Amino acid sequence: MSKKLIGNRIYKEICKVGYTGSITTLYRFINFHKENVEAFKTTVRFETNPGEQAQFDWSPYSVVIAGEIVQVYCFLTILSYSRKKQIVFSKTQRIEAVLDALESGIRGFNGVPKQVVIDNAKQLVLSHPRDDQAVYHPKFLELARTYRFSPYACQTYWPRTKGKVERPFYYIEQHFIKGNEFNSFEELQNRAEEFIHEWELEPNKTTLVPPAILYNEEQPVLMELPISRYSHHLKETRKVSWDCLVSYRGVKYSVPNQYAGKSIWLNEKQGHLLQILNESGMIVCEHILSTQKGATVINEVHYEGVKGSTPKSLPKVREKFIDTFSVGKEYTDLLKTDVKANYTHRYRNILELLNHYEVYQVEEVLKQAILYKRTEYNFLVNLLKNIARKKTIVPQASRIPDVQTKTRSLDYYSGLLH
Repeated sequence: MSKKLIGNRIYKEICKVGYTGSITTLYRFINFHKENVEAFKTTVRFETNPGEQAQFDWSPYSVVIAGEIVQVYCFLTILSYSRKKQIVFSKTQRIEAVLDALESGIRGFNGVPKQVVIDNAKQLVLSHPRDDQAVYHPKFLELARTYRFSPYACQTYWPRTKGKVERPFYYIEQHFIKGNEFNSFEELQNRAEEFIHEWELEPNKTTLVPPAILYNEEQPVLMELPISRYSHHLKETRKVSWDCLVSYRGVKYSVPNQYAGKSIWLNEKQGHLLQILNESGMIVCEHILSTQKGATVINEVHYEGVKGSTPKSLPKVREKFIDTFSVGKEYTDLLKTDVKANYTHRYRNILELLNHYEVYQVEEVLKQAILYKRTEYNFLVNLLKNIARKKTIVPQASRIPDVQTKTRSLDYYSGLLH
């Protein structure tokens, strides 16, 4: 029976080894054992108390955003008692995005359940031998300690232990994803939240009560939220270049000019948004993540108010460049030999160095660039950093007083000792 053979096949096989009974008797035996197996598989549904448990899971979808098919991941956090839901979409399922989605879900409840039930996803569970304890990812355990909930991974090969969720992803796919298109990722998230809100006004098929009503009963018994978010600890630090750019995953993003040369924090959200924060943790700007390696994402507002506004068109910025530097014309001729250079950006970047250096300092490095035929922008910046360092001033020989000296024999000094 474990091989799932049909009854007639089983009858023929056991007759070969000496079975003498009827096929009817065999079928009665098979049906009896099938009932026992199904009874063993049956899971008794149990209801948890308010505030006891939440379940967390996610599913991939292909959605149309701005006319293009985009792979996204739908994260759901569901309170087991009330069936209250929090939904978060992401363009990635890296562990940072997974933890951020779970944290956003918990904070959306304005309280913490005592236990969070998960599947054995590799992002959260490193290993889970059958009939043994799960080994969780250290970052997941850090999140659990921050919010003081107990993680619980379903038994391996036994998904029924996570049975409070009544096929929500199928419902979301049929009633929200299919047939819908979205102008932006933000619209997808906003409309998803509206969809969940309307869904929770309907009676749940199991509790027969709308989740929105039961949540009012459950929320007061949830544990208190920590003051700060755990995901803030996942930020990466960078130093902003003097041309107000910061690099992240092979792409450069502009930063407000007052942060040039300073350290900042980077925080990726849902694989879609890059938040740039100052050292105090305040968001100073945001960029939509670019998928084009080597690209430079510029927000012109970040360069407003700097000394001597820089023209944006190539003819105007070239004219100002030549007027500003005595060797400007020579450098523009040199730059023409670099066919890969973005002339407009190069002239603008060099002119904007005047916000941090004097004209004579920039001119000095331009002369070096012309001398050695170096067109790279970083060559100029590195030279400027060296020039900006304080130099030890050594007196010139001409300034040393002309003092007359007299040479004496050693006998003279010997006599002084006696």
